[in-house]
Amino acid sequence: MGLTVGAMVPTTEAAMALGPSLMTVFIVFGGYYVNADNTPIIFHWIPRVSLIRWAFLGLCINEFRGVKFEHEHSFDIQTGEQALERLSFGGSCIRDTVIAQSRILLFWYYTTYVLLKKNKPKNQQLEYQPLHQSSPQPEVSGLKNTKANLQLEAPPTNDVELNQQFESPALDQIQPFILEGL
Repeated sequence: MGLTVGAMVPTTEAAMALGPSLMTVFIVFGGYYVNADNTPIIFHWIPRVSLIRWAFLGLCINEFRGVKFEHEHSFDIQTGEQALERLSFGGSCIRDTVIAQSRILLFWYYTTYVLLKKNKPKNQQLEYQPLHQSSPQPEVSGLKNTKANLQLEAPPTNDVELNQQFESPALDQIQPFILEGL
């Protein structure tokens, strides 16, 4: 999902705004906070497309299937199957969760591919030039590689001695720095 959001929006700021909000919706409808049977009809599709819900379902099946709990009252949950029914996960198996997650991942990867293909940058095509053809060399006139031209010359000295000492101005000549506008 993150790859798809990154391919869909033009800037990283937009991706940072859209990605967490979309992830929050999937977390809320993942089965831990909101039971899938209690969602309004208009939102029934969200738990079905949430990777978080299918991962939570698979983990719950792995933990609760075949477990017996100690109970004090008759209304307490006695088996793991009852716990799964309470979460609206009854009748599911690990195989269903793996298949659902695979489908969702394939959808997100395919959508990312299509978006990247559609939004790929348009660059100028490079021209193919066979190796046996050489490009024309620019002519350089007036320069010859002679020893005289290649020798390094010392820069002019401008009458400055190397060990000359510089003096700082007197303290009465230094003016204070004043910030205006405060």
